Amino acid sequence: MTTPPQPTPALTDAQLAALCAPLGRPVSSERLAGGLFAAVHAVTLDGGRRVVVKAGTADESRLLTYEHGIIGTEAAFLRLVHATPGAPSDVLPELLHEDRSRTAFPGDAVVMTHLDGALWFQVAADAERAGAPLDAATTARVQREVGGALARLHRATGTAYGYPAPEAGLARTTWPDAFAAMIEAVLDDAARWGIEVPAFAVREAVVRGEQALARVTTPRLVHGDLWAGNVFVDPATYAVTGVIDGERALFGDPSST
Repeated sequence: MTTPPQPTPALTDAQLAALCAPLGRPVSSERLAGGLFAAVHAVTLDGGRRVVVKAGTADESRLLTYEHGIIGTEAAFLRLVHATPGAPSDVLPELLHEDRSRTAFPGDAVVMTHLDGALWFQVAADAERAGAPLDAATTARVQREVGGALARLHRATGTAYGYPAPEAGLARTTWPDAFAAMIEAVLDDAARWGIEVPAFAVREAVVRGEQALARVTTPRLVHGDLWAGNVFVDPATYAVTGVIDGERALFGDPSST
């Protein structure tokens, strides 16, 4: 079995300075908590502007198939949302700089605007620990706001289905073909990592659903990784202030992903 991936190392001050150079000079930074894939830093530039730098792992041998090129996907995701009328650009970061030269850092990187607020799951956990958990009405209100943002996100459309990064090779002209390719990639990755899955049954299910998938005629933008850890809220009012981490976005049918 392949050994599991390790967290992407933190960026050095020199790397942050090089990635932020088109925008200003970093005067302070802090690494933000996150997953294994990317190193994420909040950076304050001279002049007081706050930005977020996200840099993907340079060890591409440890990636799942669909993860190839996904820092570029995040950049494309943000550009498309901010260019689509009615899309939720009010709660998504703005792309400020994209660096795929791999000269400042051995992986791809993006610089985005910094969003206000606190992570929804952290706010909920803090309230639970304080003995005053969020009530059902508050939780439902946050969920409705997130749902509204997603509905607006789906106004953005593409020209192909599946994962858009060319490096992944998982874009197709129809949704059934893209869905099948995505599933095959997961099965291949499972085999490579020594994970036992009922591959035959999975493929049979994909074939059974082909006609339903074929009814989808518009490749709509889907976030692909939306959970309470990727939603910012105002800790005082619980209003949604941000949706982050569009790196795993794809084009497809929002109801079947």
